[in-house]
Amino acid sequence: MGGTHGTNGNGDHRPLGPITDSAEVVNDRLESLRAALHHAIDQFEDLARRRLGEVQQPVSDAAVERRLRDLEAARGQFRAEVDRWERARRAQVEALEQDRIDLAAVWQKVEEEQTANAAVVRNPAHPRLTHPALPGSAVAPARRAKTSSAGESPMTEQVLEQFQVLRRDVRRKAEGRPPG
Repeated sequence: MGGTHGTNGNGDHRPLGPITDSAEVVNDRLESLRAALHHAIDQFEDLARRRLGEVQQPVSDAAVERRLRDLEAARGQFRAEVDRWERARRAQVEALEQDRIDLAAVWQKVEEEQTANAAVVRNPAHPRLTHPALPGSAVAPARRAKTSSAGESPMTEQVLEQFQVLRRDVRRKAEGRPPG
């Protein structure tokens, strides 16, 4: 085979010797040449885009209207979800408030029963106290405990006093008043 002409990669044309390389080496060289050509084409394409700028296709009115309808539908769904969330939150707050009121009422009843039990323990002959909200209940249990505590142990008086303070705190919080 005679010599062939080619390029040495620097643009110089010079004769190459006879092709004695194996098919694998030739294939590798062709692949590297192909990759270099693709890279050069990509660079030309990038240069052309930069010089000309990306020309955008005009958006049709129908496409704009369709997108607007989609956005309005999404906004409506979002608003409905927010409304559902707000209703659920309000229901939870109302349930929590009702639980707080119920707890305050139960706490009041427990205090009254404990005060009544303390009065019975101090004076076993004392009749069982009734709930102050019921007819026939003349005196609140806390007042009865104060009047019947003469000569009782200091521990009993301290416990009754703590129950009275706690009861006032619970009532104040249930009514939403600040301490004082």
